[in-house]
Amino acid sequence: MPKVSFEKRGIVEEIIKRISGSSALLIANHQRLTVAEVEELREKLASISASYFGVKNTLFKIALRRIKRNVSLDLSGQTGVCYGGSIEELARVSVGFKAKHPNFNIQGGIIGDDFFSPQYIEKIAALPSKEVIIAMFLNLIQSPLTNFTYILKEHLRRLVRVIEELRKQRTGNR
Repeated sequence: MPKVSFEKRGIVEEIIKRISGSSALLIANHQRLTVAEVEELREKLASISASYFGVKNTLFKIALRRIKRNVSLDLSGQTGVCYGGSIEELARVSVGFKAKHPNFNIQGGIIGDDFFSPQYIEKIAALPSKEVIIAMFLNLIQSPLTNFTYILKEHLRRLVRVIEELRKQRTGNR
């Protein structure tokens, strides 16, 4: 493990404080983004209660080791970390931002001790939201029940019509 100078220990502790409470991290390279573009990303992340900060690659790796996230990373360039919120929200915002700003390069994501590729993060971003999935599931459950009740009602209507016709025939014959 590389030695950390006294000045950089404070930075490592700050990184640990920021990321230790987050279940998911999204790592990106923001090398060719302007300050205004990075601020735009921060505002979008703030809307989902997430944050973004730039970090030195070596210090970030040290911080990950200290919080027992044993992930091997190959980081280069100016690295930034998105944290807070769920991985789905982080992925959705980051992929949307990348679509508008091609210089923003998603390097991957960390969930627990697992590292996920940028392609996997893009697939997560393409998934429908939790609310949409729940609505789809409820519709899936509701549809057969609705059809079943319709069939029952229709059979009851037919039975009522048959009984009514029989009653008319009997009263007409007397």
